[in-house]
Amino acid sequence: MIFYVYMSPDVVEDANEGGPYALDSLIGILQGFLQNCFIAEFEDDRFQRAFYSNVSQLPASNARKKILTLFGQLKNRHHFISCLAPNYFGVDDDLSCAIKQAEDVLLDLLLIATKENFQPVTLKTEVAMLDNYNQSNFASSRSILAQKGKTLKPNQLGQSELLDKIFKKALMYASRIEICDRIFGRKFGDNFEYSFVTMFRWLEKNVADPVRLEKIIIHCEKPPGYGDDNMKVKLSPIKSGRFSKIIIEIRFYNKDSQFEGDPLPHDRYLMTDQVAFDIGRGMDFLSKRTRGNRDISINYKDPDEISALIGEYRQYNTSVPVVL
Repeated sequence: MIFYVYMSPDVVEDANEGGPYALDSLIGILQGFLQNCFIAEFEDDRFQRAFYSNVSQLPASNARKKILTLFGQLKNRHHFISCLAPNYFGVDDDLSCAIKQAEDVLLDLLLIATKENFQPVTLKTEVAMLDNYNQSNFASSRSILAQKGKTLKPNQLGQSELLDKIFKKALMYASRIEICDRIFGRKFGDNFEYSFVTMFRWLEKNVADPVRLEKIIIHCEKPPGYGDDNMKVKLSPIKSGRFSKIIIEIRFYNKDSQFEGDPLPHDRYLMTDQVAFDIGRGMDFLSKRTRGNRDISINYKDPDEISALIGEYRQYNTSVPVVL
């Protein structure tokens, strides 16, 4: 559901030399990246500095203003992921470093400048330039997924394949994961428990840096009786291995006669500090019996909108959060 992209800062130079249509093409590409792409950054943030510098040197125009605005949005939504190591001795340029590391860091696309010395190599990662980006398989795949999301029939994928294909790139660099699923608390157990525990045990092995992921927050309806104690017991084992220091916070929402409606949204969401997804059936998307997916539909959402939506239900969140 998320793509990883390396982009050369010198693409800005191509856009400037290509005139208004090329600048407009760069704007469209950045808008697409904002939807469902993370941009691979070096550990010293050199891409962001170079890209900002190159854009700032463009002649004053609405196009330059728009590109800077999109750059700011990508930065504010944490769409730059520090996954590349540069060669500090200057033996390899940045593009060569990206090519060498492309497979290890799961890059889907290299968007390069025309002046860069790119020699075709056996590379799973697709390569494009500004003038042929929209003809790439990547551009088509990214756009289709952004429009349609993903819908799976029951047992279309095994649980590991589903987690790798749908969630891996979205969660690897998250610093916070929030789940909003009203039914998760009220009907905790069976597929709900199985999906949650399976997902986070899988993530513990796949997260890029376990220290970066500080907290998992669960928004759910308070279960009847001693169900909340049962949830604490069943979820505690997740805090082990690379996740031994992670914080799991459960925020229970209660129905109240003075308020109409349910204590949380009908739709169910998974959100990070980077992206948000609408998960049709919520956190019971894996089958404990078949070890595959249940019927599921996943679509992109605006993280700010989902945060604001959950905030509208704060009057139902009357209890102190449970912290594991």
